[in-house]
Amino acid sequence: LIETPPPSIRMSNKKTPRTPTSSTAPKIGQKRISKTASSSKVVQKRITKTTSASKIVQKRTPKTTSVPKVAKEVIPPSAPKVVEKENDNSIKATPTPTPAVKKTHIREKIQTRDPFLKFWIKFYNQALALTSSQNDTDSSPDAKVEDVNIDSDKHNKRVLVVLDSIIKLTFGIDGEKKAQVVAYGGGALELIVELVRSTGVLSSSSSPDTENKIIESDPIQRRSIIFTSVKAVKSCVVGNPAGRCRCRSAGVFSFIGDTLDELMVLENAVLVEEVFTALAAICLGNDLNALQGSSQMEKYLTPATELYPDQREMQQKIFYLNTLFDAVRGEQSK
Repeated sequence: LIETPPPSIRMSNKKTPRTPTSSTAPKIGQKRISKTASSSKVVQKRITKTTSASKIVQKRTPKTTSVPKVAKEVIPPSAPKVVEKENDNSIKATPTPTPAVKKTHIREKIQTRDPFLKFWIKFYNQALALTSSQNDTDSSPDAKVEDVNIDSDKHNKRVLVVLDSIIKLTFGIDGEKKAQVVAYGGGALELIVELVRSTGVLSSSSSPDTENKIIESDPIQRRSIIFTSVKAVKSCVVGNPAGRCRCRSAGVFSFIGDTLDELMVLENAVLVEEVFTALAAICLGNDLNALQGSSQMEKYLTPATELYPDQREMQQKIFYLNTLFDAVRGEQSK
């Protein structure tokens, strides 16, 4: 009898099914992988095409690129500048000058550089010293009468030279320079009036100390000083609105009144005409001067009309002044 093997042996004798290896595995997955690989290659080719196209575009674009402009910082004019010294921890802030201060500095530089104004400043100081020196000699108690008369004669001659120089300096210059001339120091008009007062040729400037000078002074010299001073005033105000405005405070109207009091005689027709010419120049274009002239100077117009009937030019100036004074009073009454 053939012995039947046990069940375990039976099962071992049976052929066990083979597990599929990688080599024997179906190739379906491999085909799918190859398809995806091929598609990725196509995508890579497209990417390379696009990169090559972008490179071509980059080649076509110009190499130079526009640099953005950098806006400059605007510093306000009033911002202080910080100044730091070496080896010093302290910081000081110095404010920058404002435009108004810069303009004043520019004007001062122009005034100092102008040769005319330089000369006028020097001339004015010398002329002003002349008036003060004469006042000192008149007030000195130890001075003799003869010495005073000699000194007064020299002084009058110097005053005449100074007045004539003012006419030459101010004649023909522009209004801006004339305005600076009448505004510098005490003023050119005040200087003229003070110089004439120092000579004692006018009645209002006479005093117990100067009465002898009025009597003993040369009549020709007296008329020359008065005539030259009136011409100097006229030269300062013609074409100079600032000079005309300064006449009221400079005492020019009282000076003209004293001059007419001294000269209102028949033989001084030329001098009186010059005074009326200066008065017309002072009142021209200035209502305040015309109003003050109408109150102070009108009393001289009617006597002059009667005293000088043959002086045609003087009559024209008197007629002009009467018309101007009437017009100003008419405007004030409205």
